[in-house]
Amino acid sequence: MDEIKKTSNRKLLGTLCGIGAAVMLLRAFCKYICPVTVFLKPMSYFSVLRIRCDESKKEYPVKALK
Repeated sequence: MDEIKKTSNRKLLGTLCGIGAAVMLLRAFCKYICPVTVFLKPMSYFSVLRIRCDESKKEYPVKALK
């Protein structure tokens, strides 16, 4: 019985560490759980203003050209 508790505690700790790492490192919360994106994504299709980049005026860093 005591051995089962140790094993289940290790599995629980491993699962929580894995979820915590995904949330912190991969921003899983921002991508999949955060409710703000549910409202922002559809509204971006109906926006009044658009921001566009003029590719001809784009400047590249010197390191990127080498």
